[in-house]
Amino acid sequence: MNPRQKMLMIGGLVAIAATTLVAPYRWTGQNELARVAGYPGVQHEIVHRPIWTTPDAVCETVGQDLLHEKRGYILERCEATLDAGQLGLWWAGITALTIVAVLLAA
Repeated sequence: MNPRQKMLMIGGLVAIAATTLVAPYRWTGQNELARVAGYPGVQHEIVHRPIWTTPDAVCETVGQDLLHEKRGYILERCEATLDAGQLGLWWAGITALTIVAVLLAA
């Protein structure tokens, strides 16, 4: 294995490590009062947070963001989960690209 291939492999590992800083979390929140007032009662999105963030912390920061953006929109219930499928696809893509790059660098 030549030095160029080793650098490509290290680059792939660094790229995988970097994705842990922007791991996708899928959250869903409800606000019954907003639903009664004619606004969407259920909000859901994907946010990016470090992989070690707890689901409760994701809900807390999302709730604070919504409170500031929508002037008083408070999440009554919130569920957040790590979107492991999307993260796995990122890692598989990085791995595949790294393998192809190492083979081409041979």
